[in-house]
Amino acid sequence: MRRWLLGAAIRLVVILVVVGVVFLHPVLIAGTMQRIMFHPAYVVPFGLLGLWELFRGWRKQRGMVGA
Repeated sequence: MRRWLLGAAIRLVVILVVVGVVFLHPVLIAGTMQRIMFHPAYVVPFGLLGLWELFRGWRKQRGMVGA
């Protein structure tokens, strides 16, 4: 349960940072934010992290030890 809470907290912090940047720097939104948010160096790690968490949840549901 603690790992789930940690993962949820990290996601919430990332979302709040992105929303904060959008509201505090509206001039940067058009070009810079789009380049950052869709850059492979940002998308790939977060996509892999999401897949890893789905896999761990699947293993826990199947009852595999050490998941």
